[in-house]
Amino acid sequence: MQISFHEWEDSPLTHRAAASIGSDEVQVWIATAPSDEAGLTALACQLSSDERARAERFRVSEPRRQFVFGRALLRQLLGACLNVEPVTLAFGYHPRGKPFLAQSALNSDLRFNLSHSGRLVAIALAHGREVGVDLESIH
Repeated sequence: MQISFHEWEDSPLTHRAAASIGSDEVQVWIATAPSDEAGLTALACQLSSDERARAERFRVSEPRRQFVFGRALLRQLLGACLNVEPVTLAFGYHPRGKPFLAQSALNSDLRFNLSHSGRLVAIALAHGREVGVDLESIH
């Protein structure tokens, strides 16, 4: 198994990810959320109406920012890998809340996991195997 690390250096709105993941590869993407509200508002447009409603339920701005940025980045990466528009992706949820791609019509074995801490977001992607990633801020 090969693990490759990538840093996302600009906005998910202006960057298209590499569209291929090898069958024996795990990709880990790291990105920093924008600090301005305008950037966050633009990213929120990438989310589904359910995701936007969920983001609005956060009472504190930092978790809302993490959620919006993480989901927008996840949509961009998955859209690139599956060659579909990110806004067309739909997610289902396991009993403990972990999201998965809901469209069986995509016929993909793509798996993912997302973690965030502070302004950082990490996303792991792989075909045919469950993956996990964890970020923790150490002060």
